[in-house]
Amino acid sequence: PDAGAVANFSVLLNYFRTFQLLQDWSVEIRIAWWGQADKLVGLDADDLLSQVSNVEIGRMSMLYISEFWNHVPNHIRGRAMQGRHSEVFDQVLAVREAGGEPVCVA
Repeated sequence: PDAGAVANFSVLLNYFRTFQLLQDWSVEIRIAWWGQADKLVGLDADDLLSQVSNVEIGRMSMLYISEFWNHVPNHIRGRAMQGRHSEVFDQVLAVREAGGEPVCVA
């Protein structure tokens, strides 16, 4: 995801709509993560790729959706789970990932 995407509700909603579509197609989803929670500190994907080697890219964390969700600030999570698009987030987060347990969203 782009740097700062986890703090932008509109971008996050679009990601989760995409996740929903991919899950409907039975695609296993992993999200590349290099600590880009803040746009002022983290690099966007295109900026990162222009500055690192293939070896460094291989060291990037590959998160499941539930792990990615843990990087979303609480106020954005609350808005997502209580807003008019909550069914998108509910459905995506309820899917079992790689044989694991569904995400518990409180």
